[in-house]
Amino acid sequence: MTVRVSATKNLDEKPIKVIDDSMSPYTVISTDEVLGINTTGGTVEILLPAASGEPAGRELVIYDLYRKFSTNACTITPDGTDILDGADDRVMRYIGQSAVIACNGVNGWNTAEYDQATPYLTSARMVTVAVAATDVGGGGTDSAFTAEVYSLDGAARAAAAEFKIMVADAQYEGKENQNANVTFSTATKGSIVASGSGWAVVQTDAAGEFACTAVNAANETVWFSACSVDGGNTATTNGVLVVGCVPDDATWS
Repeated sequence: MTVRVSATKNLDEKPIKVIDDSMSPYTVISTDEVLGINTTGGTVEILLPAASGEPAGRELVIYDLYRKFSTNACTITPDGTDILDGADDRVMRYIGQSAVIACNGVNGWNTAEYDQATPYLTSARMVTVAVAATDVGGGGTDSAFTAEVYSLDGAARAAAAEFKIMVADAQYEGKENQNANVTFSTATKGSIVASGSGWAVVQTDAAGEFACTAVNAANETVWFSACSVDGGNTATTNGVLVVGCVPDDATWS
């Protein structure tokens, strides 16, 4: 079996030990060379031995065996006052992430090779979003806004997802006609990560649902839609790539 750590390094014929959440926290022993981490059932913590008791240059490979780090992370924790790349620990939370760490034989470990992988360009993170907002009459200001996230196969996404809600003055229009009056508040499902006039970055609950209040003091019709957060600037664990949206309009009168 070959463990591919990066574009430049293969580790052939190395003994691979599989570590899952039932074994966490797992303390690395002297014979460990490659740890395949299975976080399908939950998070895993790897405890490194004291660097002073290990030979300088000892290498250890740690990698995402089942590509589940984005769901349940793996944390690498040095012993006592030891450090890992100058820090107290490292959290691996990207799909397919791997690392080769080397002991300095004194007081810690350093990364010899690191593959951060790509957390967004996978079908598991590609979604469609359906949004809805109620009309408001009688001079009211508060509309009930909801969003539901679906996987590409049409099934509801049973996991938290972070994306952006946009409000436009007309259908089929985007940022060039972003509405300046609508704001978002009081999430009852999921949470509002950040927001401003005519937009909000939101995160659904674990069932892929979001609900809040859309507030508007003006009498007008606006259109709501969903998109990926600009430039991928989103949570590494819950960020999604929005490839389709079912929009909705709401009228305040």
